[in-house]
Formats: sequence, structure tokens, C-alpha cells
Amino acid sequence: MIDPKLEKNIEGTKVFMDLWVKFYDLLVSARKREQISPKDEADFLAVKSELARRHRVLQQGLGQDYSLDPNTMNIVSQAISLDSAQSSSDVAMKKMENEWHRAYISINETLGALENKREELSKVTALGAAMASFQKNVLQNKNVMALLVVVGIAVVVFLAYRANPRMFEGITSWYRGLFGR
Repeated sequence: MIDPKLEKNIEGTKVFMDLWVKFYDLLVSARKREQISPKDEADFLAVKSELARRHRVLQQGLGQDYSLDPNTMNIVSQAISLDSAQSSSDVAMKKMENEWHRAYISINETLGALENKREELSKVTALGAAMASFQKNVLQNKNVMALLVVVGIAVVVFLAYRANPRMFEGITSWYRGLFGR
């Protein structure tokens, strides 16, 4: 069974992961360069903006499955620009790299959990999924449940009568007498 929401969350997490790696690569490459071009700065700011947007979407879309490191966006906001990353101390950069790596692991954990859900869902048959949906949606409504019980009883009585009409002779004669037939 394919869950479109789950597939969307998996795809969104993968895109976020790609952006997260690109963010890191831009920071590391800036530290190695002598000069940062305006295009590089613009690319870096675009990646930061996209990370912020996608982080929010993931947070809302994943709900209780959301387990990204809470400091993820703090890391993004601390990296103001490539120029500031280039001039930051080695200690500050090492701290940011450690935090980035911790967030990277949590993104991977989230992606792994989502892919495990997908694998479990793939084992569910269509009939099993339909029954689970029926049970979840219909059986929670007491009126529908009462109607199903009444219909079930009527079907059983009808089938019993068809199998052995004599079984109901007493009830039939009582019913006829009640209405004067």
C-alpha cells in the first residue's frame, strides 16, 4: 500500500538532506578560499532560505514523526554569511561542524524511520488496508455500528428461515394471529 502523505514526507526529508549537505559544503569551501564572490554569497543565502522554508514544512508535515535536532535552524542562523564563516575562528567553526553533524544524523534517523514506515505499509495488503480503514472510520460511529448489527441479525434470520421454514412455524402463526390473518 502506498501512502501519499508518507511519500511526500520522505521526498521532503531527502530534499532537506540534500540542502543540508549543500549548506555544509558551501561553508567548508568558503573557509578554503581567499575571496568570496557575490554569486557565492547569493547561493549561500538561497540555500539558507530554502532550508528555513523546508524545515518548517517538514515540521508541520511530519507531526509526531518529526525528530530533527532542535538546533538545526540555530546552526543555519549562526552562519550569517560565507564571509563571516571565512573569518570565524577554528574553534567556532569546529563547534558549528559538530552541531551540523549532530543535525545530519537526526535528519538521517528521521528519514530512516519514514522509510521503515513505508516498508511496513508495503507489507499491508489492499484488503487489510480497506478493513483497517473501515474499522477506523465506520465502526467508530455508533449509529452505523447499530445498523450493521440489525442488518446482520436480519440476514441470519432470513438465511435460517430459507434453510428450514418449519423452524419458524410458531412465530409465523403468532404473527398471523396478531394481525388477524
